[in-house]
Amino acid sequence: MKIWIILFLYICTSTVSALSNELEIDKIIAIVDDKIILKSDIEQFIFFIKQKEKHNKLSVQNDFIKNKILNKLILDTMILNEADKLNFFVTDEQVNHTIKNIAYKHNISVEQLKNNILFNENNNDFTYFDYFNQIKKLLKIQMIQDYKILSHIKIKKIELQKLFHEFDKRKKFDKINISYILLSLPKNKKQKIVKDQKTLAFYILKKIKNGCSFEELNKKYKINKNFFFLSNSWMNFNDVQNMLSHHLKFSKKGETLGPFLGSKGFYIIKVNDAKNYPEKYIKEFHIQHCLIKFSPILHEEEVKKSIFNIYNNIIKKVYNFDFAVKNFSHDFYSSRKKGDLGWISSLSLNPEFNNILLNLKINETSKPIKSELGWHIVKVLDKRDINYSLKIKKDKIYQMLLTKKIKFLRDKWIQELKKLAFIEVIK
Repeated sequence: MKIWIILFLYICTSTVSALSNELEIDKIIAIVDDKIILKSDIEQFIFFIKQKEKHNKLSVQNDFIKNKILNKLILDTMILNEADKLNFFVTDEQVNHTIKNIAYKHNISVEQLKNNILFNENNNDFTYFDYFNQIKKLLKIQMIQDYKILSHIKIKKIELQKLFHEFDKRKKFDKINISYILLSLPKNKKQKIVKDQKTLAFYILKKIKNGCSFEELNKKYKINKNFFFLSNSWMNFNDVQNMLSHHLKFSKKGETLGPFLGSKGFYIIKVNDAKNYPEKYIKEFHIQHCLIKFSPILHEEEVKKSIFNIYNNIIKKVYNFDFAVKNFSHDFYSSRKKGDLGWISSLSLNPEFNNILLNLKINETSKPIKSELGWHIVKVLDKRDINYSLKIKKDKIYQMLLTKKIKFLRDKWIQELKKLAFIEVIK
């Protein structure tokens, strides 16, 4: 009943508006629970995307694009309804901060962004207020997705280790130097064309096995518009595998492999060389600190005087480092943990700070150090060298596993929302 009341009121108000202003009535194209989606919502969404991504060429005239956007709007409406039920809200301050970041990304001011919206020739009654509300919706969607999905994701150490060992077995090199022949396929990929190119690929491979070089084959077939040749190119191993859509295995340099049906056609590969990136090690420090911050109340000289007074009392053993942190540190979060900041990477420190920590012995206390926050006294609890190259690989594997779990849980959650929602698409 509620739905039909909404429809009736909308039609009545739209009719009055159309009669008085001689405007075309905006068409309802979908109903999701007690919300309606209008034709103008699709147009506004396309304009909004074009504002975010300047090179986007979405067209409202394309039926495929329209259906994709409609499905997206239905999905967003379901998620926003769920967010409203759970009383999620986004502040104007959060929206303004996001818009500032968008403007910064495009190297323009917020005022210029507003003008781009208001004076755009493709703008069909899309105001800055509409843009603001679109950003607010996106932030709310992100918030509830994080709450519903990220809070339920658990990645066990054994999962990471298993996946890491699988990748470690598969991948022997970081970069390989290859020459390849590509017999490209058109987008429609008709069966006869695929069959002909496959036959040619195996014929070329046979010629190579019989001693014909890639260069000789290039001279012979380069007049063929579907024949491409690349010689002695260094590429990332993963990029080559993605290009081939195939797990690449080779036992020796100079080996010819294929043909593989990859992203653009049939590939025949010759592995000229392979190498790994040199392993990089970095230093990490486990530190405590006592911080006296700069503030409008304390003059810079007073802050300096205060930190040196604390330092002198520690050196004279009037009190120890832990006492100083507990009673004087302005870093209230770390002071609850005796000023413990955990392990800090040398990459996250400025050169001066890094050099001071390098020269300190274990359990040695530094002289006061100035930073943009204020003045610190630092105590080094431990030092270690870590394999940074290995850390990057493990972080990538963690992100892959996280992305996979997010997709699985999100798809499951969306299906649950669809079962509970009333959705009607109006033709």
